[in-house]
Amino acid sequence: MELENEMISSSSNSSAGSREYKVVMLGAGGVGKSAMTMQFISHRFPDYHDPTIEDAYKTQVRIDDEPAYLDILDTAGQVSTEEGMSLAREYSCSFFETSAALRFYIDDVFHGLVREIRRKESSLPMAEKKMKRKDSLWRKLKGSLKKKRESTT
Repeated sequence: MELENEMISSSSNSSAGSREYKVVMLGAGGVGKSAMTMQFISHRFPDYHDPTIEDAYKTQVRIDDEPAYLDILDTAGQVSTEEGMSLAREYSCSFFETSAALRFYIDDVFHGLVREIRRKESSLPMAEKKMKRKDSLWRKLKGSLKKKRESTT
């Protein structure tokens, strides 16, 4: 069984100077967004899971010998593969397809996202880094998902 998941991410510095990376799990209902998140956080595949309305998870990992604090927003099923690919292009983010049941690419995807964010941020000019609003992509995405959810209910 192939599960399709889309993830959009951004990062910020917390007040203590440690790095926090915000990840949004997107995908159609029943494709395994929650299962993928559980595989990453607890290394287990859930036998049963109630449909997600919206859950948030936080975890700390080391990627390339640097700490990374991940804030993962697990959304309700609402985005098709095509919509996910379109969102990824619009926000210049990665699009991934994985298998939570078989644990294919689970750690690779989350670690790859953090590496991509680090690479993009290191190439930004210093003035642009200072002007960048904290969590602006995160808030914009959460707002658009909330509007979409409200319009479908």
